[in-house]
Amino acid sequence: MSQILAYRPAIDSDMRLVVEGFLDSYRTSHAAGLISMERWHDVMKNEWMTILARPGTEVFVAYCPDEKGTMSDLYGYIVVERSYEHKGEPMPFVVYIYVKHSFRKKGWHIFSGLFKAAEIDPSEPFHYACKTAAVSRLKPKTPKAQWKPLAMRFPPPKKTP
Repeated sequence: MSQILAYRPAIDSDMRLVVEGFLDSYRTSHAAGLISMERWHDVMKNEWMTILARPGTEVFVAYCPDEKGTMSDLYGYIVVERSYEHKGEPMPFVVYIYVKHSFRKKGWHIFSGLFKAAEIDPSEPFHYACKTAAVSRLKPKTPKAQWKPLAMRFPPPKKTP
């Protein structure tokens, strides 16, 4: 594998990683709620697909242009909500960020590349929905980030013309 990575908006064929990566990596998070492991996949897949279908949701992926045709060319993704507001003002909102475990190496900068692709500065204030152990370890790099999980439980505000 070359270490040349690129970033782009997700396409339909990327969604398998976006769904499976979330279901697998978030299921053991202490913040994931009271859903039994037996029902996790069925319950959370439905909820995750609903969030991904929201009008303001965008997904960006990290990929290797040299590898084509399978999920192996994808290294991670970021899901953002563009219609989010805090106190009446637009606020960057990260729903979920995922980097495949084997690619969370120093020097690859996939995490920061995904933020850049989504046009979010991780050193500036932003809110996020999902907390995992990996995200908690990144807190020093994102000191102004605030965990706001309830934002995804409500529909985005309707814009008045």
